[in-house]
Amino acid sequence: MRTITPEIFNITTEGKPCREFIHPWSPTCTQGIVEMVLSAIKGSGKFSLALHTLQLLSKGKNLTKQHVKYVAESAIRMTLLGPGIGLIFVGISCLQIKLCGGYVYQICMSVPGFFSGAAIFLMQKAKRHYVISAFSSGALETFLTCYTPLNAGRQCYLKTQTFFFMVVNGAFLYLMKLWKTNKADKILPEIWFYSPSAEISAKKTTEDRRKSISYHPCNHLNSCFRSILKETSNYFWFGTILEVLRITVSNFRTMIRNPRTIIKFIFKKSTLKLAAFASLYVFLYKVTNCLQCRLSGKDDATNALVSGFVSGLSYYIHPNLSLALTAFTNLIHISWKYFNVNRYFGEFSTSEVTFMFVVGFLFHYRMRVPDRCSRFFINIISLATSGRSDEMFEAFLNSIPTTMIS
Repeated sequence: MRTITPEIFNITTEGKPCREFIHPWSPTCTQGIVEMVLSAIKGSGKFSLALHTLQLLSKGKNLTKQHVKYVAESAIRMTLLGPGIGLIFVGISCLQIKLCGGYVYQICMSVPGFFSGAAIFLMQKAKRHYVISAFSSGALETFLTCYTPLNAGRQCYLKTQTFFFMVVNGAFLYLMKLWKTNKADKILPEIWFYSPSAEISAKKTTEDRRKSISYHPCNHLNSCFRSILKETSNYFWFGTILEVLRITVSNFRTMIRNPRTIIKFIFKKSTLKLAAFASLYVFLYKVTNCLQCRLSGKDDATNALVSGFVSGLSYYIHPNLSLALTAFTNLIHISWKYFNVNRYFGEFSTSEVTFMFVVGFLFHYRMRVPDRCSRFFINIISLATSGRSDEMFEAFLNSIPTTMIS
């Protein structure tokens, strides 16, 4: 693991102007900022366009003029996030170096990163949580990866992660079910691939259900077997498609150059891991939930707590720290919203300020421990700036003598 100590940092940056590491693509600060913004508009625009086009296509026949207008505004404002981060980061970095008379290890990346996080205010308020949650998960992943002993037993570490996911997943699905039952008029503030249904009492009365030929207390109209089989198969294909799309995007250029690699990339065991995880997750949840409903004669939020805990066992076949931490950050956020913690802070933007600290932390750790920083953060910033962020960090790392870093 490469670690950039203050001594290495000071020797590498001593006497170097900002054009060496902050904007190596341009000799002047103004030109460097302009080129960063233009590159970020291009990179963020492509990502935002692809994302929002899929959102429109998913609506199908239900697409309305009002929805198109809303999505168009969301796409424009998301496009501005990349240039906003790039502009503030490069601008404050250059100003900081001039005011301090050089690079300062503790604040070189963290302070510009912190202030660049203010670009989150350019996004629609309803969409900010998704970005904040993803970056927060990246920060937690970076922290845990950096401070986990390298010689920790893999099996022990995997079991710890699985248990952590089981506990978090149980609490998360419990709160999701409570939200859908008690706050049905409000949009669920989380993004997760599976969502438990609301309690029966919130959707259909017992008398109406008793009129059906085969009454049962579970919250589905078909038999338990058919409901479990249908949802399990649906999520198996959902996981397969998602993984194929991820592989295609990651290896698109290679596939275009050599079409034979398509079969090599897609038809391998690892491709089915996400599908197996998603289908087993839903299978365990449904089976446990139906069993509890049959035993207790009712469907309530407590069932989701136990079912969510059991379904977390599926993590063992597809361990992914980013996934576990995404569930954890979503749990924190839904808890914050459900118990209305914001009432203690008034109009103070706690989520947005948290995002600013998270971005500052991630930029600092990408410089400090480049091999252990969240891959999500590195890839998304690289994509949003059309590779300009990679140029910055590569210029710095390539300037370090190989004898000083291992």
